[in-house]
Amino acid sequence: MLKDKYLWLTLGLSIFAVAPLFYPGYFQTHSGFIPLWSGANLKENIFNFAWRPALIPFDPWRSGGLLPYYLAALLPLSPLKALKAVSLIGILAGSSGLYLWLKSWIGAQGASVAALVYTYAPFTIAALYVRGAWSEAFFWGILPWALLSATFLVGLAEVQSSKFKVQNDEERMTKDGGQKTPPDPAEEDGNRQSTISGQRSVVSGQRSVVSGQPIRHSSLVIRRFAAFVIALGFWVALGLSHLSLSVWAYLFMLAMLLGFHRPQALMSLLAGASGLLLATLLALPKASGIATANLGDHLVYP
Repeated sequence: MLKDKYLWLTLGLSIFAVAPLFYPGYFQTHSGFIPLWSGANLKENIFNFAWRPALIPFDPWRSGGLLPYYLAALLPLSPLKALKAVSLIGILAGSSGLYLWLKSWIGAQGASVAALVYTYAPFTIAALYVRGAWSEAFFWGILPWALLSATFLVGLAEVQSSKFKVQNDEERMTKDGGQKTPPDPAEEDGNRQSTISGQRSVVSGQRSVVSGQPIRHSSLVIRRFAAFVIALGFWVALGLSHLSLSVWAYLFMLAMLLGFHRPQALMSLLAGASGLLLATLLALPKASGIATANLGDHLVYP
């Protein structure tokens, strides 16, 4: 990945999106100085687990999440520089994450163009530099990585199912006395389509054969478990950045995986649902106790 010239090209061309972060002073945004005051307040109360943003009521469903504030508070920088650093990480993470997610689908060149379109899309630029929605801007940075981790998990499931199929074919040949039975044309076509789907599903590094040696079953199980934990972590971070938008992201992933990888989608969907549930449980105790509104208003995002 470090030798991927298109990845570095994508990050290099994202310089114009992050350039304002290096300007001196603060931005003139719709949110004013409230995020900056909240970040400074959290730095002084980092061990106050009941902390909420200053001056505004916190609604776990509609408000921006608290994860970017906590990340900024942990950095050894001033509140202003810490918020800018977190925003810089979010923009570059979104650009690189979308490139890596789409590279195996549309190629390196197409993925680079798509990543730049995503980076300079009006909704991502306006979230940070116009509305001052720091948490939402960070959400758009994590989203491609959450989708990448989910499709990576699908790819490992396809590798495992292919490995079991090969083992079953070998056992069948052994029972037939070593005589190879002619393959079914329909089965061959299905295997070919499964192979194409597996190549497009995730990444080029998750194949069942590495340097000509097949992956052992125990190693594959460990890799699937590690991938599940990583996907779970990304979806928790996504939910803690913006919970309501994370639900829409999960619905998008649900439609995508069930449309292309239905048999292997269970673990990915479980990781996403578990991550959002955990994020909800972490965010609910910080609710400000404001009056509930119509659910339709919650889902309509300006």
